[in-house]
Amino acid sequence: MKGLCKLVGLVLALALLLVGCGGAKVDVVKLADDLSGKLTFQDELSPIDETALYAIYDIDPSKVKAQRVYVSSGATAEEIAAFEAADAAAAKDIHAAVLQRIADQKDGFANYNPGEMVKLEHPTVVTKGNYVVLCLSDDPAMALSEIQSLLK
Repeated sequence: MKGLCKLVGLVLALALLLVGCGGAKVDVVKLADDLSGKLTFQDELSPIDETALYAIYDIDPSKVKAQRVYVSSGATAEEIAAFEAADAAAAKDIHAAVLQRIADQKDGFANYNPGEMVKLEHPTVVTKGNYVVLCLSDDPAMALSEIQSLLK
């Protein structure tokens, strides 16, 4: 009986592990591209290369499996960042880096363009499994809806 309880416990633990690891693979490049095309932005957003990305996001590149980041010209705080983390721990670190990026942008825009603070005070940040997505736009509800739809 004791052995059966251990076996049942092990099977349940494995089932939970598989559920936690499950889910469809998300192409974060396509996700960011889709957000860029579906949402309305005041400024023109452009994708940045890895060098620029790691200059503005304090992330260890080994923690990132895939990414796409769009930034504005600098006139607005608008931004899209989509990351696939190497694992759950990396996703937590990336999420923290995204929050730090928002804090840094608040410091920069508070005096430069205070009108952008609304976007920075109401960012759309979604972490689901190993995916972390940021969208700074005038319509955070629409951004959230689109991100949730794309992460299914």
